[in-house]
Amino acid sequence: MILSNKNVFLDLKKGEGHQVEFKTSFGKEVIESVVAFSNSEGGKIYIGVSDSGAILGLTALPETIPNYINTIKQNTQ
Repeated sequence: MILSNKNVFLDLKKGEGHQVEFKTSFGKEVIESVVAFSNSEGGKIYIGVSDSGAILGLTALPETIPNYINTIKQNTQ
């Protein structure tokens, strides 16, 4: 799913809810949210965002996303 900037900012403004989670960094909590969303109606996880919706950012190298995917796979099999 590709989100427009407008949709992202709307999610940030509305805050966390049934289908939106904010995480400051990638870790165990992200994996738990992935599992929860996969067992329900789905959802969006924003990494690099505080609980209040403030954009904190993160460093994303070319291998970052594949590493996240591999970590999720290894911890959910």
